Amino acid sequence: MKRCNIFIKAVAVAALMLAPVAARAGFTTVDTLGAGDVGKTLLDGTIYKVTANATLSRIGTPLSALYVAGNATTVLYIPKGVTLNVCGGNASGTTGAGAGIRLNDGSTLIVTGGGTLNVTGGNAANGFNGTNGSSCSRSGDWFYAGSGGNGGGGGGGAAAAIGGVGGDGGSGGSGASGGSEDSDGDFDRDGYRGSDGGAGQAGTTPGTLYLLGAVKVSATGGGVGSAGGGGSVGSGVYHRYTNDYYGGGGGGGGGGGKGQAAPYAIGGGGGGGGGGAGGGGGGYFWTTQTFGGDMEAPTGGGGDGGSPGGGNGSPSSPHKTWGATESDGRRGGWGGDGGAAGANGSTGNVYKNSDVTLSGGSMPATISATTHSAIEYTLKFEDGQRVNETHTARLGYAYPTAPIPPSRPGWTFNGWFTEKNGGGTKYYNADGTATAVEWATCGDVTLYASWTLTDPDAAASIWINATPLVAGTSTSGYG
Repeated sequence: MKRCNIFIKAVAVAALMLAPVAARAGFTTVDTLGAGDVGKTLLDGTIYKVTANATLSRIGTPLSALYVAGNATTVLYIPKGVTLNVCGGNASGTTGAGAGIRLNDGSTLIVTGGGTLNVTGGNAANGFNGTNGSSCSRSGDWFYAGSGGNGGGGGGGAAAAIGGVGGDGGSGGSGASGGSEDSDGDFDRDGYRGSDGGAGQAGTTPGTLYLLGAVKVSATGGGVGSAGGGGSVGSGVYHRYTNDYYGGGGGGGGGGGKGQAAPYAIGGGGGGGGGGAGGGGGGYFWTTQTFGGDMEAPTGGGGDGGSPGGGNGSPSSPHKTWGATESDGRRGGWGGDGGAAGANGSTGNVYKNSDVTLSGGSMPATISATTHSAIEYTLKFEDGQRVNETHTARLGYAYPTAPIPPSRPGWTFNGWFTEKNGGGTKYYNADGTATAVEWATCGDVTLYASWTLTDPDAAASIWINATPLVAGTSTSGYG
């Protein structure tokens, strides 16, 4: 039998076997995420795999459906064919809305895979209406001036689908007390001023988001609320006894400002509306002049509405009652100032792979990215001295291209396995095609070529470095 020798220089083989392999920093801690995980906090250094279609919803409460832990880097893996729906709760009163996935400044979320993520932030709340000022009342000869109406609270802001939550709305100012003739000890006083509305709080600022693999993301941020209306003024009272007596009603409270929309579907939360101011209290006054009730009572002024859009209470300014001279007159109390709206949260960085589909609401500009070290792993192919290659595998991406070993007369190549001699898990078929649609292993992998001996005589004629490739009568082999 004619021998065919194949010579390989030992120094070249040694260099190939000793070549350093770059270390990968891919996460190896894995947890699952499913329908029962509403409100779950995603921890640092952990991969959360969505194993089946699931919906996580906070509708009915102003909370987020998922949270990324503070200063954490975490991975959400949605395999191809799997859909995850996530919905944050709407704002409630002055409390801001929850995000679908709350991602605070300083944290990083990596979403990868070929599946689908539908995520929605909660809507903003409406501002509250200011209440009406009370009317002046009289009991016998005693006057009780009207109190100002309370300002309406500002609506809580909307949340982003992924990112910040809505800011809380400002509290409404209190209406001024009207006071009474019997408690004050006299009947000659200006009305008191209503208190100011509280400022709305800012929406929170988001962290950093990576959208990788070929994940399909539909994201919608929460919408804007409506502003509250201002309250009405209470009526005044005129009474003729020995003298003319006038008591004023309280001014209406200002309406609360509307909760603001999330500026982007992925980004910061919307600011809370400012609180409406309290209305001024009524004053009271007596004069020896007889006007027969034709004068206007010293009614309190309405509180200003909170920003943005809160309605002012009525009237726009307090009324004054004139005495015998201008200096003798008394004026109702001024309404307070409305609270300022909270600022919207700023926009964080969003990195996106070109194969990712991003749709839904208004989106910030994205930054191109192809990978992140948290999802990268070392994949080695070994076939003795014939093949020794190292590739990078990425979670949620297509499998790396496998090498096809050189043909071996007398042997049939079976593919690449996790154990020698065809044991363990098969990752690649003999033709180099992968056995799965995307890489899902969270760790480094070494694969071994599997061969089946079909012609011992032909196989025995193959030598490497003066050594027969196959010895004895084994029927399968590696290397």
